[in-house]
Amino acid sequence: MPQGVEVEPHVGAGPIKLGLSREEVRKVMGAPFRTYAKVPGEPLTDTYFGTDLQVCYDATDRVEYIELNGPGSINPTLRGRTLLFAPAQEVIEWMRGISDFDSDDPELGHSYVYPALDLSLWRPIVPEGPEDVEGLTFRSVGVGRLGYYSKGSSG
Repeated sequence: MPQGVEVEPHVGAGPIKLGLSREEVRKVMGAPFRTYAKVPGEPLTDTYFGTDLQVCYDATDRVEYIELNGPGSINPTLRGRTLLFAPAQEVIEWMRGISDFDSDDPELGHSYVYPALDLSLWRPIVPEGPEDVEGLTFRSVGVGRLGYYSKGSSG
């Protein structure tokens, strides 16, 4: 099983805390696998474990969003429960006990955004039949700084 990384809303993921500087993250994580701009002209993102872990910075070079992708070398968990290695429907049901997702999200089905937690879950397809195995689990978990998913945010 891949390495567990506990996601803490408004705090961070594993050793990477929201609000840390790029330099502080690199002291903890070492040199990134890759550094690039997800959107041209926007602050740079550092990736680790290939692209399984992406650390996004704001204009002041502080961590504002952390994305954990799978299935790969890391297993993101919330309150000790896996988010990418359990059936997506089970994760959605379990999350109902923690927070509500944004039911107005235009990508609902693919993405589940929990604004109160500034946390998101994403999958590439919404399964419509047994052949759609790629959509049976989530492929990405994101956690952002306080207010990341507020109305008017770029997140």
